[in-house]
Amino acid sequence: MKLLFFLLHKEFLLLGRAVNGILSILVLITSIVFIFNYALEQTGKLDRQTLIGIKWSVLFLTSYVFIGQSSWEERENGGGRISSLFLPIWMRFLAKSLAVFSGLTIAAVYLMILLSVFFKRSLWAGRILQ
Repeated sequence: MKLLFFLLHKEFLLLGRAVNGILSILVLITSIVFIFNYALEQTGKLDRQTLIGIKWSVLFLTSYVFIGQSSWEERENGGGRISSLFLPIWMRFLAKSLAVFSGLTIAAVYLMILLSVFFKRSLWAGRILQ
């Protein structure tokens, strides 16, 4: 169990270190929401389904970037080869999955705050969370 916590700690460090990982995710989410706000909200009121679709599309892109950043940083440092020699595959998969899930949870909270700020005219923020 202690080994899993060390591996999880390594994955969090990889997510944060990869080309300013957390900052790039926040900028990506903010820019996508701003583009949707400017293109769609300014032309008229959006319905609930459209906002839910925007939320899930942004989270999908964010998960793709999280996984890509983590894998790239691990490959550049040679950590994947070393981990594969000493650790079972299920433990590496579980640690990476938990790290990406935690990062996506934080990104989803930030996204809900942004959606409630940018799309005030369409829906109240509490409805978007459903």
